[in-house]
Amino acid sequence: MDKLCIDYSFAGKRIGNMGKIELHVTSQLTDREENLYIRKCRYLGNKKGWEACIRSHIIRHLLDLGIGYMLMQSLMGNFKVDKQKVVPLIE
Repeated sequence: MDKLCIDYSFAGKRIGNMGKIELHVTSQLTDREENLYIRKCRYLGNKKGWEACIRSHIIRHLLDLGIGYMLMQSLMGNFKVDKQKVVPLIE
């Protein structure tokens, strides 16, 4: 895959008062042939790691699709979670 578009969105909410969150992450990868690969996951855990959780989700999605490790590193090297990608949580 020499041309790959990565998009994602996320939503979250606090669980209780112990610093736990429920985080919903959706990643969308589109290859040069316009094939769309979507992965949705729900994570439960400490709120401090929510940005790393999103990054790990996208990396795992890329690797599971057979993207080489070096290409993945190049694609994700400067990745920062964009807080504008948050969407309302639908329950």
